[in-house]
Amino acid sequence: MNNNDSNNMISLPHWIDVHYDDNSKQALFLNMDRALKYINDHGYMVDDFSPLKIYVLFNDSQYIWFSSTSPLPDDFYEMDECVKKNIYDSSVLHVKLYYYSKGLGLDLESYLKKFDSSFLIDHLDEFFQFVPSSDIPYYRGVLQRNARVYLCEFSLEKGKRELFSLGKEVGETINTDNFQQKAITNDFINGYIYSYLSKQKKNAAFSYFLIIPTIVFFVALIVEIVLFIISFAS
Repeated sequence: MNNNDSNNMISLPHWIDVHYDDNSKQALFLNMDRALKYINDHGYMVDDFSPLKIYVLFNDSQYIWFSSTSPLPDDFYEMDECVKKNIYDSSVLHVKLYYYSKGLGLDLESYLKKFDSSFLIDHLDEFFQFVPSSDIPYYRGVLQRNARVYLCEFSLEKGKRELFSLGKEVGETINTDNFQQKAITNDFINGYIYSYLSKQKKNAAFSYFLIIPTIVFFVALIVEIVLFIISFAS
């Protein structure tokens, strides 16, 4: 993201204050999840899901910026656990915000502090009353069974199945290419927003490339000195 984009940022709390209906939230959360998947797929994770660390750019919920990210661990098991935690924390935030949209007389930060994650899990069915019924199986799978599935993947498969069923009913084959095109569009958008992640990786790789020869040189130098001292002493 460049400096010009920072002039077109709306924090998540401000966005939700205006776009509080369920349809707007459902579209927002789907795009947040696409951005999260893009970040994870490129070797990074979201460190902080605080709404004040999440922004909508250009007044368009397709453009989501998670401002707090860091590289995923190199160890495969640790990396997988971090991705699972990202998906879990993201789902917790979504469900909380569906409930918040009904209005509780609290600002968003106070609300999130009052209803923490453990409270949500203990009262999940109560919170699910405010979540669109079509998405409840997804959130239940993540929050109760620790499923490692992104909302955008769930939505894609659900949409394809619905079109396939509709096609069988009307006796026609319905093209599902528009789903794939949507994914390509979001990848392009997220590639623009998070282009700096690729630059950071390249810089890290270049630094690593420089460090290794330096280490090898100094190790070789130390070995030469030790061998010289041994030969001199003998």
